[in-house]
Amino acid sequence: MDLCFADTQLRKLCSSEKELIRKFGDRRGKLIAVRLSELRALPTLATAYQVAHLGLHQLKAGRDETFALNVVDPYRIVLEPAETPVPRRDDGGVALERVLAVAVLEIIDYH
Repeated sequence: MDLCFADTQLRKLCSSEKELIRKFGDRRGKLIAVRLSELRALPTLATAYQVAHLGLHQLKAGRDETFALNVVDPYRIVLEPAETPVPRRDDGGVALERVLAVAVLEIIDYH
């Protein structure tokens, strides 16, 4: 799956494991790099649900087109479909099997 990033600063951070480690610490930085690599290796966002340790989940409360991957509690990689318009199912939900690219919005502790 293709990845893009919310801004240049986040793209630069995520393209360097060294920078991720500097910002998030050794364990968390390395796991963020691994999660991004795993995400790139998936064909669609739907397949991320089949990889249990990714912990992909859809956010709520006005962020229904936004998803998150687990890193190390409590940190998450927050992303959304990069396609415009967002692929939809008949019921209006996001058609995850047609999401071939995601935008990484942030890496945060939102709890």
